[in-house]
Amino acid sequence: RHLKVYPELFKNAGYAVASTGKAWGPGEYKINGRQHNPAGELMGKRKFDKKDLPATGISTKNYAENFRDFLNERPEGTPFAFWLGTHEAHLPIEYKSGVRNGKKLKDVVLPAFYPDTEEFRHALLDYAVEVEWFDRVIGQAVEVLREAGELENTLIVVTADNGMALPRAKTNNYEYGVHMPLVISWQGKVKGNRTIDDMVSLIDLAPTFLEAANIPVPQEMTGRSLLNILGSTKEGLVDASRTYVLSGRERHSAVRKDNLSYPIRAMHTPSHTYIWNVKPERTPPDGYHSGKEGALGAEIKKAGLWELHYGFRPQDELYRRVDNGDSFENLAKNPEYKGLLNKLKQTLQGDLKAGGDARMLGFGDIWESYPRYGYIPAKHGGFAQSGVYNPKYVESARQGMKTAGIENDSYFERTKLPAPPRKVKNKKATKKVKKK
Repeated sequence: RHLKVYPELFKNAGYAVASTGKAWGPGEYKINGRQHNPAGELMGKRKFDKKDLPATGISTKNYAENFRDFLNERPEGTPFAFWLGTHEAHLPIEYKSGVRNGKKLKDVVLPAFYPDTEEFRHALLDYAVEVEWFDRVIGQAVEVLREAGELENTLIVVTADNGMALPRAKTNNYEYGVHMPLVISWQGKVKGNRTIDDMVSLIDLAPTFLEAANIPVPQEMTGRSLLNILGSTKEGLVDASRTYVLSGRERHSAVRKDNLSYPIRAMHTPSHTYIWNVKPERTPPDGYHSGKEGALGAEIKKAGLWELHYGFRPQDELYRRVDNGDSFENLAKNPEYKGLLNKLKQTLQGDLKAGGDARMLGFGDIWESYPRYGYIPAKHGGFAQSGVYNPKYVESARQGMKTAGIENDSYFERTKLPAPPRKVKNKKATKKVKKK
């Protein structure tokens, strides 16, 4: 709770703050003493009639009209920060809704790692229906801003949190899993119609918002503001210091014994992606989003691509992004790339260590201990209690932190374990003099 998120900082600064649709999650924000979602109090009165939606998987929430309600209800002249999170594109997605909405199978451009079958062409067309709905929602929200006379005065950011929920995309650190669209508009202050090639990360957004509003950026926010890029009139590479970004993952779906994660850390440069699979002995990301147990998995198996998608992965993976953006050929196997691989790995792990990554500092089991608040299938075996810390890994995480000299009182408090004595540096005694 002591770590502030940007909507709360805006609210403390006098802004009207709210959200609609899919806000922060999954998790339980009330255990931290919060009264509403960290993204802002939810606005959700307005709904569509189901018969007016292009597919059954699309939410009935009328995001733009909920946004309009927020603007109308805020005190006149009050600055605002609003989170509009759509449920699209997201599973479940209606099967063959693409064709039903007039799309053609022949128009699909498939990534090289998918077999060219009708099933995969349908999957991408169906996904496109939800992406187009998202685009439509954004257009409606922009029009609401225009009608309110706030368009030129509003910093708008449109992006996504992960790739499409299909094999070798979402829950992975390959190009299709982490390379997100990012559109930024601030008509009154930023020159538009430009394409920027700088390597940026979503963690850069909160500092950008705060700096734009002249609100101090907390020290714990490790992202870098994008205002210097937005304020430029250049295209292409603007900030030469932005030569790479990092990505990572731990647990997503509950698909392993003891609800264990599949830890990945990755480094992305303009030309290459290096992936470090921290626990290659574990079964790789699969579950609901991989299609492993459904029709897509059957097509992958039939095409001889099973090992590529679902087999155990090597510790190191290296891909060329320029001419192989779909991450298909692992260059880590090629001796000619050994030097580059080692350089990227060293930089990645150096940054992780400097940033306090538990996997680098000897208490990685903290990731295995954290509770999952969603459903945990008992079929995988081991610990399967939802909302509860795994005591086995709590103990090993505690020992790891003690060895590393890490003080984490909130963790010990949550896990109801006694915190180790805090080391206090000796300070010279000072005499207090009472003023007469």
